[in-house]
Amino acid sequence: MRFKAQRPHIYAVTRNFFDRDKIIRRLTAAKARIYMRIGALVRKIAQNSMKPYRRKKVSELTDEQRQLYRIRARELQPRDARGRLMPMPPEQKARVRNELRSLRPLHTEPEPGKPPRVGLGLLQQHIYFSADPDRDAVVIGPINLPGLKAAEALEYGGEVRKFNPFAGRTVTYRFRAFPYMRPALDKAQGRYVDLFRDALALSRV
Repeated sequence: MRFKAQRPHIYAVTRNFFDRDKIIRRLTAAKARIYMRIGALVRKIAQNSMKPYRRKKVSELTDEQRQLYRIRARELQPRDARGRLMPMPPEQKARVRNELRSLRPLHTEPEPGKPPRVGLGLLQQHIYFSADPDRDAVVIGPINLPGLKAAEALEYGGEVRKFNPFAGRTVTYRFRAFPYMRPALDKAQGRYVDLFRDALALSRV
């Protein structure tokens, strides 16, 4: 009589010679590290993409603003009796530079489709991430604070209704889309492989 050898199930074999609990713990820890690193990476890219407000260059001023700037610049230059320019001490140079700088308005609105510019940096400071390895997910984005109601409107475009204390009533603010989370996610995707490799390398038994 010939007997046909039966191939044991793979899970039965692994239970016999693998330290399953140890491996599962290592892999679970590695997965948690991967999601934490992905969250931290996307958050950092999003934060760095938001540039602070800057003063407009003279070339970006309107004709009226540019004319006022040049007139004031000539007035602030000390001259002698013959109308020749005189050297200024460092303290006076600093005062002149600051006054001329104040004549250049803040450039607050970025190009359409670019990340928003920031003033106080509240949006940058309140971007968080939460990893959930059990669901194979990581959630990244700005926290829902009263002062950050425009965060979603900035990402996708839209309207936000908010009480304006100066107007004494609720005002509707309309936003164009200045995405900052989606571009960060797209930019980070090219580095996911490296994050997985590094995290798994730390989990070798």
